[in-house]
Amino acid sequence: APTYFSTKRIMSLLEHQQFRYKDDSNQITLAYNYRNPKQVVHLANQLSSLRENVFGKDKRHDYGQEISRVKESGRLYTLCEQPKEKMKLLQEAAQKAYVYVVVATEKEKEALQKQLEDSIRVFTIYEVKGLENKYVIGLNLISHFKEKWQTILDYETGGMVLEESHFYCYLINILYVALTRAQETL
Repeated sequence: APTYFSTKRIMSLLEHQQFRYKDDSNQITLAYNYRNPKQVVHLANQLSSLRENVFGKDKRHDYGQEISRVKESGRLYTLCEQPKEKMKLLQEAAQKAYVYVVVATEKEKEALQKQLEDSIRVFTIYEVKGLENKYVIGLNLISHFKEKWQTILDYETGGMVLEESHFYCYLINILYVALTRAQETL
């Protein structure tokens, strides 16, 4: 599952080597985002709030609210519903060096690569971690798990009890990773 950077291991190593104070007065948290446009940061912050509302605070895995320092506002789009038009867009986009297509699973990647004739710019969520690009297309990250996302949203509004919480947390994490890869357009 996608993970987020945690200082816990580093802190325990430093404490074991007695290089760190026991209090957290020397711990710094970055509050500014210098890589993503405002709309993407806003969406990431909304996702962060959803995760906190559904699962509560978890210091080890939380990603906090950020303030975008990128002057451009960026753009967010949803893909068209017509399969032929979507495939035409994906074929064109996957050939551009400045576009990443991100899918949730290896199986989806393999199927899409066959359709796109072995495009090298199709990544699973695991492969795209640590990378960023001008344009990112997150393909089926929500629609592939539509019922599960509806459960998350129902739970946030007090409508359901959430079982399989690790999987629901995973869904939020994969979406967060995918959308924060976009430097300009998502």
